Amino acid sequence: MTETLQQTEAEAIAAVETATNTAALDALDNDYLGRKAGKLTGLMRSLGSLPADQKPAFGQALNAAKDRVVAALAAKRDALQMQIDDWYRQNGAPADMDAYQSFLKEIGYLVAEGPAFTVKTKNVDPEIAVIAGPQLV
Repeated sequence: MTETLQQTEAEAIAAVETATNTAALDALDNDYLGRKAGKLTGLMRSLGSLPADQKPAFGQALNAAKDRVVAALAAKRDALQMQIDDWYRQNGAPADMDAYQSFLKEIGYLVAEGPAFTVKTKNVDPEIAVIAGPQLV
């Protein structure tokens, strides 16, 4: 179980180091630390199947591993923020919004918007469909 923990931690930190944008970091955060399907969270759930004498040591090791992954994620996010700060130092306030947006897309801070969509409803009271806010009956 300890080998799995060490392997998962090393895998997570390596993935964080190779991530190039905030979307990738968010995905890694969810993959390793997410409440439902996070790999380290899954190891936390398996803690109950360990013998009682091994639980404290494994729990401490797991918490330390999670802390190191969180620290790696924070450091990478700080590095991305530093790129934005450096851009501001070099260029000042963004007078050319196209260049600024291009820079933000380049570092993965902005992502492309999805296609436009509309929502259609059927069998809805016209008052509810037209007037925003809570309707009292």
